[in-house]
Amino acid sequence: MNRRDLFKVAGVSVAAATLTACTASTAGNALGGITSRSANDLYPKGSKKRLVVVGGGIGGMSIASNINEAYGDQVEVIVLEQNSRFHACPGSNILLTKTASEYVKESKATSTWIFDYNKKQSEYNIITNCTVVGGDVKNKVLHTTQGDIAYDTLVVATGIAHDAQSQFPTWDQSKLRRLKYETPSAMMADAGEEWSIMSERWENLIRQAKKNPQKAYQIVINATPKTNLKGGKTLRRCPPAAGERTTVLASRIKKENLRNLKIKFMTELDGSLGSKHGAFKQSWESLGYCKDILKPTASDIIEPIFNARIKDVDFDKKVITYSQNKLNSDLEVVGSTMKAIAYNEAIIMVYQKTPAVVGKLFGDKVKLSAGSFECLNFKDHFILGDSQTTHQLPPSGSMAMSIAGIMTDEVIGSLTGKKRISDYTKASNTCFSLVGENPNEAISVSHTFTLNKGIVKGKGNVPKNAQGVYRDGGIADAQAAWIYSIGALYGNFGTVEEGGVLSS
Repeated sequence: MNRRDLFKVAGVSVAAATLTACTASTAGNALGGITSRSANDLYPKGSKKRLVVVGGGIGGMSIASNINEAYGDQVEVIVLEQNSRFHACPGSNILLTKTASEYVKESKATSTWIFDYNKKQSEYNIITNCTVVGGDVKNKVLHTTQGDIAYDTLVVATGIAHDAQSQFPTWDQSKLRRLKYETPSAMMADAGEEWSIMSERWENLIRQAKKNPQKAYQIVINATPKTNLKGGKTLRRCPPAAGERTTVLASRIKKENLRNLKIKFMTELDGSLGSKHGAFKQSWESLGYCKDILKPTASDIIEPIFNARIKDVDFDKKVITYSQNKLNSDLEVVGSTMKAIAYNEAIIMVYQKTPAVVGKLFGDKVKLSAGSFECLNFKDHFILGDSQTTHQLPPSGSMAMSIAGIMTDEVIGSLTGKKRISDYTKASNTCFSLVGENPNEAISVSHTFTLNKGIVKGKGNVPKNAQGVYRDGGIADAQAAWIYSIGALYGNFGTVEEGGVLSS
């Protein structure tokens, strides 16, 4: 399979994937000294129509790349990004299956899945270390930490934000900070800060377990809760993330033959591993990580803890306090017990929320138009990807990439004043999870969409082969193609050979 074919699999145009990288510029001083301009003149507006994209993640860079590639002669594209580089969460768990040095030696790939923005500077304008603090959407002006900037059409694609304060309302800021740095979820677009911390702590735990084979160690992985403390639904970015991370860490433990290191997988669900439950369950059982998720034994690497919700964390003693519900045959909660569990390391995925910039620009009750991602009450303003929380289509990196391709016509219609209708039932959403020990096998869930009375409905499918096996090398190849297509958005180009997630 050649690179052209792989980019087709990933849903990225070959032209977008082969744009020429440019000379690097200094992060935070993009566009040749732009930070020294007047606070009211961040970037002078010329005669071209201007598209400003807030957020340089997968969705934001996709729409910016699409518009620039097809309409760059007519439209000036500017991306505002609060970080100096981008951490690609999809695929990054692969690095946890072995040490980063071993991985880089074998793959000749980036060791951290972190990409710089400066390689795209010659194609369109990317202003890094720039945070939007407010704006006047009526007059189409954004207020940023580097000054004001005018626009004709705006796309907000800032991703989702942590909401640990709501999950742990009695914690002060000092304790919330410890949560971020001592039990990092590594799910946010924060230039890879949390991921780097998590990876370093994991490698240290591996070293300790090797050095002290007679001592027992354990890591607790807590999946993002589905419901909040009042029973309502919470926002959840990438529900299978906890399952994949648990799987790749179990793979590493098995590979290193660390019988003294175990994983406690904590979820509020009853007997379910969450999204892609059947595929994870089958993989764990067949690979010997956990022979029966409902009856784990001491010899298992993974022990699921169901119906559990974290209530408190003692970071000094390294003890998690949690409640565990007891259900009747109708799955009704009939009791709850408070329990405690010690940990050596923990990965705690917390509540998530709409990013603050959405509220600052549009208020708390922003709605999207039916069948569109344009704001209902704010013409020429769009919300893309995890930043949106009201649309029927699921927010995800894969979906944001797909929607960006479809949204291109709508955005151009906004800029030209000639309204265009986009068909979002053509969107695709494929979520991959690594599960094999190479780890050149993966599972996935894909969605198809239909429109019924103005409402887009999705139907998921978790594929398996003729033998009933979910994990597959071909799925891993497709995931690799998608990962490298993400890199292409930032000017990083890799090649993936047949059967090689680890190839580049």
